[in-house]
Amino acid sequence: MDPAPLPASCAATGVHEHMDGITDRLSDPEFTEVRTEERLECSWADFSTSEGSQVVMVTFAPEKSLVEYPGHVPAAGLEDPAFFTTDEVAELGGVAEWHTGEMFSGVDLHLPGMLVSVSANNDRVDAADLLDAVSATAGELPMGESSADVTAAEDEA
Repeated sequence: MDPAPLPASCAATGVHEHMDGITDRLSDPEFTEVRTEERLECSWADFSTSEGSQVVMVTFAPEKSLVEYPGHVPAAGLEDPAFFTTDEVAELGGVAEWHTGEMFSGVDLHLPGMLVSVSANNDRVDAADLLDAVSATAGELPMGESSADVTAAEDEA
């Protein structure tokens, strides 16, 4: 499957609406958007000298997904217990992958044509809430057509 189009902006993805319940848990978050040719990053950060930094970031990367087509489970997903699915993720045609670290934890949604990743370094943010918010955001993305879909549509015309 071809990569999905890179969203034009964070606002175009609907991420703000879906992340509000999470970013509201930060003390005084400042929003930043960074778009390159390869990815779009939407982040909320609060820098407090008493509580340390609090960051939540959602990244859209069309060429980074391990899922090749709807319902595909990548080889890594067959062996690594960090990979899983939910009804919402399955409806999107992908698989999810927990990632944990000393500072940041989150979830990657490997969807056909797009990797949507969310991470946070704040203990006020629950991993399940991150998954719900990023799944809802991913559900609104315009996903690209595979070259096979385009060929089939042309053949029918």
